[in-house]
Amino acid sequence: MIIKYGVTIISMFIFILVSIHQAEGQNESGELKCVFLDAGHGGKDPGAIGLKTYEKHIVLPIVLKLGKMIKENYPDVKVVYSRQKDVAVDLKVRTKMANTCKADLFISVHANAVANRTVSGLETYILGTNDSEHNLQVAMKENSVIRYEDNYDTEYAGFDPSRAESYIMFNFLRNMHLDQSLDIASAIQKNLVKITQRKDREVRQGPLWVLKDVAMPSTLVEVGYISNPAEESFMMSAAGQDKIVRAIFKGFQEYKVNVDKIAKEKQLAIARKEKEAGGKEKVEAPVAQPVSKPEKKPEQANVKKPEQQQTPPTRLNKPQQAEITGTAGNRPFYAIQVASASAKIQNSSRLCAGEKVYELSSGGRFRYYVSQSEDYDEVRKNLQKIKNKVRDCFIIAVHKGKVIPVADARKLK
Repeated sequence: MIIKYGVTIISMFIFILVSIHQAEGQNESGELKCVFLDAGHGGKDPGAIGLKTYEKHIVLPIVLKLGKMIKENYPDVKVVYSRQKDVAVDLKVRTKMANTCKADLFISVHANAVANRTVSGLETYILGTNDSEHNLQVAMKENSVIRYEDNYDTEYAGFDPSRAESYIMFNFLRNMHLDQSLDIASAIQKNLVKITQRKDREVRQGPLWVLKDVAMPSTLVEVGYISNPAEESFMMSAAGQDKIVRAIFKGFQEYKVNVDKIAKEKQLAIARKEKEAGGKEKVEAPVAQPVSKPEKKPEQANVKKPEQQQTPPTRLNKPQQAEITGTAGNRPFYAIQVASASAKIQNSSRLCAGEKVYELSSGGRFRYYVSQSEDYDEVRKNLQKIKNKVRDCFIIAVHKGKVIPVADARKLK
């Protein structure tokens, strides 16, 4: 038994290394030109079961309507589906499809369910660890789909979606697109709550297998609780689905505008650098023209000519680099960033359990950090402790309300 468990753990770690390699292989630069839409479950896998219908029958029309709306508004954006009818698609196949088409964004749509039929609301997930019992339960439910697949024990390296210890592997995974995933999740969640007027259950992190291997920003949207009779009826209705589709599209639209803006700014910056490096125009010195002396007239023979003042040559001064200066009482400080998003995150105190979380609006983003101090070494000592809670955290420097490179901040001392 011990040997079998040890072999399983080793297989899982090998699987992690392969997953990380796959995630790092995707090029994420540029504008949003392709979106992958995933309707959860399907075929022999019904998903969550309500009083009137199945999860698979709710999410498919929502995804198809969403894809149609994206195509109508953005004809240049390619929309790829994991399924367009009631068929079963393995989780690994879904992620492989998204990676193969080199999608720039992955959106998976689901409906939630719990034993308590009074629970309701909307929640959106990004890849992360099971930082709460609720998030783990949701992950177990969504990951249980692999049991419908042939040879799932071999295909998923011994991963058992019903055992808590199987989720240890997610603690070693690094979300390569954490900031962007948080951006799209926050935008969708905000618009879902605003348009549908349903309860806000916030953006969460969870060990979701369908998001584990995708090499792009990704999110899983739980559009309601099918176990709640009122929400089930809402999600089944044409009016309810239209609101959900409109809200997810609005979130997609906000995200795309921001991504495309950043991409264009990068392109312009690169073009400017290339022009400065190789396209500097040579400034030719003006050719001196001979000055003809005026003929002396008899009456002006004894008149002294005014001396001509020579205009000094114009100097082309090189633009001076701004000097990095610092003054006492206006010193930079260091901190450990745990999250960043284009929209304000509600209940941000939950981003890092047991730590005081600070918010900073800088560069058009909301940044959330802990362990604030003017002593860099003190912050660095706390980094590993925070990484045990938020694996993708890192040290930032803040000066005059703006995030600056840590190296520059250390020069200000």
